Amino acid sequence: MNLKFWEKFKLKDDLTALDRLTLGLAEFFGTAILMFGGCLGCAHYAPGPGIPRPLFQSGMAFGFAIVAAIQSFGHISGCHINPIITLGAFIVGALPLIEVPVYLVGQFLGSLAGFGLVRLLLLDDYIFGNVPGAKEAGICAIGLNTDLTPLQGLLVEVLISFILVTIACSVWDERNVNNLDTVSMKFGLGVASIVIAAGPYTAAHMNPARTLGPAVLNGFWDYHWIFWVGPLTGSILASLLYSILYSK
Repeated sequence: MNLKFWEKFKLKDDLTALDRLTLGLAEFFGTAILMFGGCLGCAHYAPGPGIPRPLFQSGMAFGFAIVAAIQSFGHISGCHINPIITLGAFIVGALPLIEVPVYLVGQFLGSLAGFGLVRLLLLDDYIFGNVPGAKEAGICAIGLNTDLTPLQGLLVEVLISFILVTIACSVWDERNVNNLDTVSMKFGLGVASIVIAAGPYTAAHMNPARTLGPAVLNGFWDYHWIFWVGPLTGSILASLLYSILYSK
């Protein structure tokens, strides 16, 4: 057990401004691929508000979009494409603090760009569905199951985000250096399985950047706080526990 995990925190790097711009661009395009591929894969099946169906289809769409993004940009920025992964990377010492804002800006802009392309390509019937009387959240928007309380939805997002960041922490662990040749597939299939399992409850966002783009462009903000507080809390818990309990 490493009781001095805070000693791993990095504040600065030795990169130039151009190097950091390259990192931000990699996160921008990687997140855009995630949003475009994942949300486009859900569009045809959107029944109206929130949760796309069938969940297997949407889970695999997001999973393989992640595979494509990591394969394209993982060697440049690590392809976090998710603020909770970036936060976890800082906590375990895999990313210096000075780079965190660069990653976040790239991710949020990439989310807007990727989902913006989906909105440009598709008719509103594919975005919002055509269920009479349905609250039109649109595809990829937040989708809290009406049978769940906000607290239960929050807990679901905490738990699934905890799992996702734990996977990331294992990748950053130096003891795992010989098992990195299939990282893109591991992340993609991991996300796909989580979406299939937890999708019926919260649409399994576990990514504030993924949440923000559709919220802005669809104009739907109900229960928006759950999809920030839950994933960020899960990320902090997972990365801290990994640093304290499992660090070499």
